[in-house]
Amino acid sequence: MDVLRLVLIGALVAVATVLALEAVRRKRLAALISPSQFWIRVAAALVMILELVLILAGTYLLAGASPLLQIFYWTGCLILAFLLIVLAILDVRGLLVNYLVERRRIFPDRSSKRSDDRSSH
Repeated sequence: MDVLRLVLIGALVAVATVLALEAVRRKRLAALISPSQFWIRVAAALVMILELVLILAGTYLLAGASPLLQIFYWTGCLILAFLLIVLAILDVRGLLVNYLVERRRIFPDRSSKRSDDRSSH
């Protein structure tokens, strides 16, 4: 069980480090990531940190707790995990939108040419 706690603490430190690096990267490369996507990533990192803290605390706090309390506690952790999935989907959606915008900016002729080709047929 001590190995699991060390792994959780390591994951907690890793997520906090990634969150700090994302904030630094946002300052340097503000044009590459939209503010909404940045805040989605910050929210995901904070939810991940909360999830890891709850898992770590649950191994200590729920040792002698009633089964009903344990079910509610771990159900809350599961809901947070689903929230992380939703935030990840929103982040990927933002990446795809940014990709398409940049692609149209770099290759403006191709997108207008394709729409002209489709309308002529």
